[in-house]
Amino acid sequence: MSEEILKIIKPEDCSETEIQAFYDLVKSGNQVALINLEVKIRRAKVLAFAYIDDQLAGVASLKNQKQSYITKTFLKAKVPFKAKAYKTEMGYAVTAPDYRRMGISTKLIIELFKSTEETSFYATTKNDGMRDLLEGLKFEKLGSSFLNDNEEILNLYVFNK
Repeated sequence: MSEEILKIIKPEDCSETEIQAFYDLVKSGNQVALINLEVKIRRAKVLAFAYIDDQLAGVASLKNQKQSYITKTFLKAKVPFKAKAYKTEMGYAVTAPDYRRMGISTKLIIELFKSTEETSFYATTKNDGMRDLLEGLKFEKLGSSFLNDNEEILNLYVFNK
């Protein structure tokens, strides 16, 4: 039987090895822009790590975003009036290929939500698997689909505890 460990930690409490491992796994997912990614990871509220038999199997985070970014995101989805209700973005959820379809991202997101007193969250995605995961966690699609800077179709999802 495999040993699974979930770890929720503030970026400033992470070792350089943990930050690098988080970065490497997020980068391998090919879902986010790499510009300033390490800085953005270090600026997150909390990072979540899933280990199976001492191997990094998945990561996720609750991000600190500037209000201007949040407003822009909700404006693109044509629901700018909802932006002020959501201060925390759930993101950087990536599972290593050998560990996919084991519920790791779901467990990480649930643990992230338990780790904070925040009650409302948002996420964006261009990935069908992540859309399914978010909907399975009772996130609701909000607004219209929109294009990111790479002309990829994104959806905005929201969750309230």
